[in-house]
Amino acid sequence: MKVKWGSTWLADDDAPAFGVVVSGRQIVQEVQFIRAASASFFSRANRSMTIAFSSSRTFGTIKSAELFRFSHYALLNNTDDVEFTCGTPAEEPSVVLMENAVLESVNFPETKGVYVKGEYVIKVSNVTGIGTEPVLTDANMVSGSISLASGISSKSVTGQAFASAPVRILATIRKPSTGAQIFPCVVDGSLDTDGFDAEFSAATPSSGYYLDFVAILS
Repeated sequence: MKVKWGSTWLADDDAPAFGVVVSGRQIVQEVQFIRAASASFFSRANRSMTIAFSSSRTFGTIKSAELFRFSHYALLNNTDDVEFTCGTPAEEPSVVLMENAVLESVNFPETKGVYVKGEYVIKVSNVTGIGTEPVLTDANMVSGSISLASGISSKSVTGQAFASAPVRILATIRKPSTGAQIFPCVVDGSLDTDGFDAEFSAATPSSGYYLDFVAILS
């Protein structure tokens, strides 16, 4: 299962979600009637869902793993839309959308060298919709690569002249062979026909880094 929080992948193909627990609840009123054999229960609505899952990642260096632990939570919005991609490519995956979700907690209980396990808890009011993943074709998929200067922790990608505003940006940072592992976070609300903005988990320590991206157009 893949999980996308706004424009940030919490779990993806390389680090899928596991141990997924979905809990639903509502307010229930218990009433004790005189001489009744048992209590009566009445629904008072206020339904909500709590979704907990884990995701593990392996980094190139211990330093990059430790930087991820400290910076990851800070780059996530408190409230955002969340998407859960269910199924494998062979099964034509379905996307479950939950709008206005709240990120209750992010924990890193287990770290062994370059291995980092993250635990996430998300609260939502209900499922907003269920659809399918966008079909990637040459017509709606545009890729690019931007050279990054040394010492920057964000980048505004402009001048792209997309045919339409992207609905999704898949971005990675390509590093030199001995460079540090850095992760980009696409800024929600910045996607338009001119480009997008991205913030990084750490500043680029030198030149030789590139922001590679794929834009999925609407």
